[in-house]
Amino acid sequence: MLALGAGGTVVGSWFGGRFAQRIPIGRLALAGIVLNIAGLWAISAWTQTTPFAVVGLSLLLQGFGVGLFQVGYTDYVAGTLSLADRGVAGSLAMLTRTIGIVLGATGLSAAFTYFEAKAQASGVPAAAAFVAGFQSTFQYVAVGLALYLAFSLLRARMWRVPA
Repeated sequence: MLALGAGGTVVGSWFGGRFAQRIPIGRLALAGIVLNIAGLWAISAWTQTTPFAVVGLSLLLQGFGVGLFQVGYTDYVAGTLSLADRGVAGSLAMLTRTIGIVLGATGLSAAFTYFEAKAQASGVPAAAAFVAGFQSTFQYVAVGLALYLAFSLLRARMWRVPA
């Protein structure tokens, strides 16, 4: 089941490569982030009774968004450097993605541990505390990413030079 997230990333990357020729790269990355947020929010709603189909679709949606974003991000990084520095651009994109994965996994693990322990301290049974920690972690990530996106879009408008 968890492989559906990675499969969604592969499919999203493939579509991203096709769309990149027709859609401005910023919009492609934006669509990827929006789909990622939607997938994370859907994941945050899981409970013990969530149907497997919903779990699978949530993972596919989130993974598809990551795939689209990665294509847009990598293309943007490569496009900002000269042709002679494209190897550096690829390395830079890989490095920042790896740092994000490591920091994300570390931060999400810590957040989950905190939320689960908080629920257990309030007298919630272990199974329910696990779900509470899981849901809280993914809710905060989805909301945090949405706020970061909103701030980025606002900042881009603030710094746009009038034509």
